[in-house]
Amino acid sequence: EFTFSHLLSKVKFTFNKDTYNNARYTYKITNIQFTNPYKQGVYNIANKTWGSQTIRTSAIDFGAGKAPITTTKLSVESNYARMLVPATYTDLNVTFTIETLLDGKSLGTKTINETLAQTFEKGKAYNVVVALGENNLITFTVDELTGWDSETNISIP
Repeated sequence: EFTFSHLLSKVKFTFNKDTYNNARYTYKITNIQFTNPYKQGVYNIANKTWGSQTIRTSAIDFGAGKAPITTTKLSVESNYARMLVPATYTDLNVTFTIETLLDGKSLGTKTINETLAQTFEKGKAYNVVVALGENNLITFTVDELTGWDSETNISIP
């Protein structure tokens, strides 16, 4: 008998436009990244814990938003979900670029660089939700996604 469970955390991004935001504005999200997550660690099978993590020197790329955010599409996910070494992160850097368009014409781009504090547990999936509000206010929430950490037993004869 073999039981499989995920040892890593799965993370994706969702960007939401404030429904009260002016309908003439749209947003394109690109270059979504974590810039200092752990690149490796040691998993202790007996204790079922992670330790000895080391910081990654290159970014983890989540791609871009799958489509522009408009009045008819108020939410967009990152192109990719990525796996992270589970840990309590106190200063995880989140960066992405927002291009703001008014009636389809670019008003310019802005790179957002924020810090996220979050505990990511093994075998769980998370959605980092970014709310794009009035006056360029950016807020984060992290939702745990269900269904990814279920176990299936597979028997090998």
